[in-house]
Amino acid sequence: MFGSKMTGTSSSVNTLFPTYMAEFTNEQLAEGLKKFIVSLQSSGIQSNIATEIKHNLNESKFDFFRSEEYIIKQSVSYFAGCLRKLLNQLYREDSIYKVNFVDSWYHIGKKNSVHHVHKHPGCSWCGIYYVNPGQTSTGSTVFLSPIGSDFKDYGNKYLFDNEAIKIKPAAGKLVLFPSYLQHFQSLYEGDDDRIVIAFNCAIHKI
Repeated sequence: MFGSKMTGTSSSVNTLFPTYMAEFTNEQLAEGLKKFIVSLQSSGIQSNIATEIKHNLNESKFDFFRSEEYIIKQSVSYFAGCLRKLLNQLYREDSIYKVNFVDSWYHIGKKNSVHHVHKHPGCSWCGIYYVNPGQTSTGSTVFLSPIGSDFKDYGNKYLFDNEAIKIKPAAGKLVLFPSYLQHFQSLYEGDDDRIVIAFNCAIHKI
């Protein structure tokens, strides 16, 4: 409770260091992106980045949004619009922001694919867009709390009750999150390809 008064004292209890996430949904966009990504017939880790933490994944280079394809231009416009909505709500203003997509890529996860714990450097906001979630009972994205402790007792139980947030994939779901959040893709056990797009953004107010 932010700023709530402790009864009988002059103290208060404050909630500090908030972390914000947002979700949007656009299933129609996912359909078009799936057709385009499948047509590329890519294989291997083309980005050649952090290959040791990626298993049974195909990954594009980190310049996916540079494509001149209409579906990509449409996607970039949608993702930027979602980020602007998030920031305007966060800052309680009505402003225009310049969204620079620093990196952009896609993953195609095969059966038993996994992407171990990592975070995204060189940006402020990141996004994951589920193009084809495959078997949605597996392959969740798990976000880890940025607040850690090397000691555990009942006094800091609240930290460990909320140390991980699991996002269940769904076609057309977009998750926006701050770049400092560590996260991972849990083991995907489905037979259908699990396809996601990811991006990193630098944002400036115009």
